[in-house]
Order: sequence, then structure tokens, then C-alpha cells
Amino acid sequence: MLAGRCVVVRSVVSIIVAAALIIAGGIFECLYLDRTFDELTEVYSDIYEKLENDACTVEDSSAAMDVWFDKKEQLHAFIPHTEIKEVDLWAFELNEYVAQGENEEAKAKAAVILGLFDKIPRSFSLRAGNLL
Repeated sequence: MLAGRCVVVRSVVSIIVAAALIIAGGIFECLYLDRTFDELTEVYSDIYEKLENDACTVEDSSAAMDVWFDKKEQLHAFIPHTEIKEVDLWAFELNEYVAQGENEEAKAKAAVILGLFDKIPRSFSLRAGNLL
């Protein structure tokens, strides 16, 4: 009789520990994504401002892409490849427009990137709509 209770207690403890680990992992993921995309937003907001002032150089946009490339290596563990590929596409286009001196087009690409940096972490956050 006592052995049966021990098994039940172990099962309940195991379920509680597993649930706590899942919740902790989800919280870590949300915090990590928020922090990472806040950093990326800051970098590309600077690019957008420079484009508005016609002061953005290829070195600036290339440096922003380097920051994105560094961050995306870790992001592969948390978000789908399609989201990363989409940002890659827009970042490459932005860089090419800057290289060609087409600031209005580059500014439009920067605006899209900033929109993605806002949308992506919200798409994977712990919200009722995302869980159902």
C-alpha cells in the first residue's frame, strides 16, 4: 500500500517538475527574444534615422547586417527559418539600395525590417492567442 503511494507521489512530483521546466523555458525564450529584437530594433532604427538624414553609408548598413547575422545564429533555435530568411532578404535589399544611393527605397526596406522586428517576438510570445 505504501509503495503505491510513493509511485503516485513520484509521478505527481515528476509532472510538477516537468511543467515548471516547460514554463521556465518559455519565459526564458520570451525574455531572450524580446532582448534580442530590442537590440536589433535599436540598430536598424539608427539606420532608418541616417537614411532620413541622407547620412547612411554602405559601411553603416553592412555593420547593421553584421549585427543581424551574429544574432540570427542563436535565433535559429527559437524561431522558424522562414522568419529569419525574410529578414535576410530585406536586409540584403536595404544594403544594396544604400550601395546604389537609393535612400528612399532603402528607407522603405528599413521600415519593413523594423516592422518584422516588432512582429516576430510577439508571434512567439506567451499569450493566449499563441497558445490556442
